[in-house]
Amino acid sequence: MHELSPQQLMTPSARSNFAMLTGSAYISVKAFAVDRLKFGKDYSAIAGSLAESQWLSEGDLKSLQNEKLRVLVRHAFETVPYYRNLFDSLHLRPDDVRTVDDLQKLPLLTKTDLRAQPDAFISRQTNPTFLHSGWTTGSTGMPINVPRDKKSIAFESAMIWRQRGWAGVSSRDRKAAIWGTIWSDVIVPVSYRRPPYWRYNVTDRQLLFSYYHMSERTLPLFLRRLEAFRPSSIEGFPSTLLLVARFMERQRIIIPLKAVFTSSERLFDVHREVIERQFACKVFDLYGQSERVSAATECEAHQGLHVNPEYGITEILKNGEEARPGEMGEIVGTGLNNFAVPLLRYRTGDIAVPAPGKCPCGRAMNLLKYVEGRNADLIETPDGFVVPGNGLMMALHSVENINRSQIVQDAVDHITVRIVPEDPGKPLNVATLVRNLSQCVGEGLHIDVTTAETIEHEGHAKFRWVVSKVHREPKEFSPG
Repeated sequence: MHELSPQQLMTPSARSNFAMLTGSAYISVKAFAVDRLKFGKDYSAIAGSLAESQWLSEGDLKSLQNEKLRVLVRHAFETVPYYRNLFDSLHLRPDDVRTVDDLQKLPLLTKTDLRAQPDAFISRQTNPTFLHSGWTTGSTGMPINVPRDKKSIAFESAMIWRQRGWAGVSSRDRKAAIWGTIWSDVIVPVSYRRPPYWRYNVTDRQLLFSYYHMSERTLPLFLRRLEAFRPSSIEGFPSTLLLVARFMERQRIIIPLKAVFTSSERLFDVHREVIERQFACKVFDLYGQSERVSAATECEAHQGLHVNPEYGITEILKNGEEARPGEMGEIVGTGLNNFAVPLLRYRTGDIAVPAPGKCPCGRAMNLLKYVEGRNADLIETPDGFVVPGNGLMMALHSVENINRSQIVQDAVDHITVRIVPEDPGKPLNVATLVRNLSQCVGEGLHIDVTTAETIEHEGHAKFRWVVSKVHREPKEFSPG
């Protein structure tokens, strides 16, 4: 006779509560381990330094950058095979690159360069065992992993929390977020079709909602839980928060917060207005990338994004020259803090527009008007869920032989993944790719994988990594 498990003996409501408790416990334990990296022994000193350096003059900030650059360049020359070979081929030595202006002596570094010989960028002083991965698909759907060290992680955390401080938010506050994954783990498995569609991270006092489970049917549950939790802030993709804010607008719901934090996508002014109105607070945008070479953060004056000079040296290049205010140019970054895998003059593929003048907040950092990051449409599933396109990034993690990719939803129940292989003669792990993507969109969509020599822009000014040709409710689900 088959014996039922304790979970099978529970009512549906009890099973949901059990899943919530066990999932929250796992996330909270992992958060404790992650926080030991993010807020490790270097964090306090870095945070204190950033609190002071934000008020330095433009000249002093330049001097700080030059000082950090000199240390980084010598380290790269002495311990990183790629840069030793590069400097030798150019007949350069570390003393030839002592200032930001001297970086012009070095060629631009491309994603293709990085992918061609990833091990050559790892410092010989670094034990690869203790590195932490940093996966991204980039702006062109090209998967890249740039490992980083503990100090780089602590610096990233201190930079983020400096901005949170500008918004009046403390690490002790209750916080909410709408993400699909956290630390490479899915918050709520896509296969779950019963609430709760959220987990509670006790360690960080953070309520995590799953953007894989957003629909007209589930958003009332999201909002009731959010109101009951009473967080000080919420964070997520602009497209995700816009979807929630538009639903709130239709239902005449306002949930006052201290701040909304957005990242990873372009935040349009018209969408900012909707989000700010429904949450009765200001939006604070952030730009960064998994390669960690450049970062920009919006302050309390909301006059643009402050380029963080302590984080990296940021060039905005148009046709090889520095873009002028109002002109669009590519972000080229030199990260100043990841000594495990230093990247000098790295082409991010992201487009930015410099803003004129300085911010009235009194900080002397350069300003960006906006950044065009990874462009991606929303995906609609047959059962009514709406998934942000950038939430599909995990589908390409660890899938080899991909030079460029694009995900196209051409019917409500069908997705085509277009792949440009690095080596057409080598096999592509289609089964892994389909399995990974199914974990993001569920089993209701049939997924085909095709290969091609190139992927066209399909009429868009900037490459769209996820394209949806499904427009059942464009007013409600389109971010643009």
